[in-house]
Amino acid sequence: MTDLLIRPAPRPHAAAGADAHAARAQLEARNDTARPYPRDATLPALFGAWAAHAPDAEAVVHGAERVTYRELDARAGRLANHLRALGVRNEAPVAVLLDRSVDFVVACLAVLRAGGAYLPVDSALPTRRVEWMLADAGARVLVSTRFLAEGLPLAGATPVMLDDDAAAIAARPAAPPALEAHPESAACLLYTAGSTAWPRPVAVTHRGVTRLVCGGGGVQPGPGDRVAHASGVSVDVTTWDLWGPLLNGGTVVVVDREDLLSAGALARVLRDQRVTSVFLTTAAFGQVALQAPESFAGVRDVLFGGGAADAEAVRRVLSSASPPRRLANVYGPAENTTCTTVHLVGAVEPGAATLPIGRPAPNTRAYVLDAALQPVPPGRAGELFAAGDGVARGYPGHPGPTAERFVPDPFSPRAGARMYRTGDRARWTPAGELEFLGRLDQPEEVRGARVEPGEVEAALRAYPGVADVAAAVREDRPGDRRLVAYFVAAPGTAVDVAGLRSHARLRLPEAMVPAAFVALERIPRDAVGAVDRRALPAPGAAPAAAAPAEPRTELERKVAALWAEVLEVERVGVNDSFFDLGGHSLLLMRLHVRLTEFAPGVTVLDLFTHPTVASLCALIRGEAAPEAGAGDEGDAARLDAGRDRLRARRRIAGGT
Repeated sequence: MTDLLIRPAPRPHAAAGADAHAARAQLEARNDTARPYPRDATLPALFGAWAAHAPDAEAVVHGAERVTYRELDARAGRLANHLRALGVRNEAPVAVLLDRSVDFVVACLAVLRAGGAYLPVDSALPTRRVEWMLADAGARVLVSTRFLAEGLPLAGATPVMLDDDAAAIAARPAAPPALEAHPESAACLLYTAGSTAWPRPVAVTHRGVTRLVCGGGGVQPGPGDRVAHASGVSVDVTTWDLWGPLLNGGTVVVVDREDLLSAGALARVLRDQRVTSVFLTTAAFGQVALQAPESFAGVRDVLFGGGAADAEAVRRVLSSASPPRRLANVYGPAENTTCTTVHLVGAVEPGAATLPIGRPAPNTRAYVLDAALQPVPPGRAGELFAAGDGVARGYPGHPGPTAERFVPDPFSPRAGARMYRTGDRARWTPAGELEFLGRLDQPEEVRGARVEPGEVEAALRAYPGVADVAAAVREDRPGDRRLVAYFVAAPGTAVDVAGLRSHARLRLPEAMVPAAFVALERIPRDAVGAVDRRALPAPGAAPAAAAPAEPRTELERKVAALWAEVLEVERVGVNDSFFDLGGHSLLLMRLHVRLTEFAPGVTVLDLFTHPTVASLCALIRGEAAPEAGAGDEGDAARLDAGRDRLRARRRIAGGT
């Protein structure tokens, strides 16, 4: 793996005044977080210890499938030996293109046992983006299935298909190969949004993960705990979902994607599988909490993070008949291994709109610094820096961004320690907790996903006929954050919005596909040529498109009116796609609750596979309707986008 460039440590200047001395003293007191944990162990070694100690305990559960520690140990060992035979060695990146499943857990553990670093790839990503990630990371091997990898350019990676290669893998020895990993070796690569044109891989270390899940504190799973694996496979929360239980003698409970789109379905899974701990995005937690706060009854620990918490949603959960014993608001970028600070919620202050992000987690340090990298007094805003054993290795292959964001830590007692510049504004409260105050730069969050306007703009600028473009996250209605794209057509050129949207879908993750596209005569810019985002207008009531087709029956009128209400648009045509109008999975949950009032047989999956009013009404009437997505979209690019969405919907149904 490419060595990472580290700049020399800045020399702290001589601070003057009692405030500066007090701030420095408080910085040390608030970061007295050292706790004993297996700092020099690797993830496979810690798992192996539990496999030897409790071989017949359940390691992974997915529906009716149950795998013990002994079985997981053997399956991962065989796959690890297969990977070694293909040349996987220390820190070699291995892509894992699988959905949440037992196979995903097996593959991640196997890559680590082979000495490599696993690169989890969400199969919902556009094909071109996956191809770019494999090439950028230098992935030597891709672990997947024939269905998910069909038609995927491998960028030089050797494919290992768990279905096609099952016999060859089964013939390998079950005993794991000798490890080459070190605690500071990269355990996984997690791609984050990039501030220019492309995302960057974060090299998370073995030590960073053990600090997260074995370092103590109020959110660490223990022996016998049953932890829901409910996060997307490629997001950093997966490090807690998987290794929290597996390194502490617990059980990973795999939650299907469809069950996360319905508060009732999620509640059933949590209850039936006797889940003790679950970590959700703040957006998903808020939706469930506002719709059915009793869904968490019986769950001991509920964690949420990835955005500003909705205080009202938290109040509803706390006041439900059976609230969780511990409710935690977790803050932390992937660059500091998922968790930097934790706020254990006991109550919500009257009149509060959001919650603090809390205090540093065990073996973690958090600093609020000024431009000279000096601590600021409590109550004063500064930039939040994350330090301690969770700090990642940097961005492999991207030395410039690494040097900019990972800087030497002048406050650490350890020589060579680094801290991560988060780009977030924060301040210490009088009670000794941190408050999140927003971003210093462009990155935003939409429904818990990090969005970089620069990356969105770079993708849209490549579309033929687009002369200029800007992207911005807007909150024109309270609580509804949407990504909006603004574009200027080249002289004498007409830009087709439908084609531009399809172009975006082929290149960007779902959260980065704009909900609305606005044509402008020019992009407003300031005196130095930067986009003046405050001058960008609010999008119109509906995307620029042809006049919507009017409903033809009473049922279509009723469904179209409901869609318009949920999407908060003026009109919905019978052939308009819910997702093209700015809909997303969280709004789909809200729509499903309302729709079942008069169409109780409709499932969340039905809404994914029938995203137009016409196709959904045909389904409700029991008529044969064409599968929505591919055939109605008009040109080759839109057909490709339809196929991508169809693959995602089949995955939601568990079709791997």
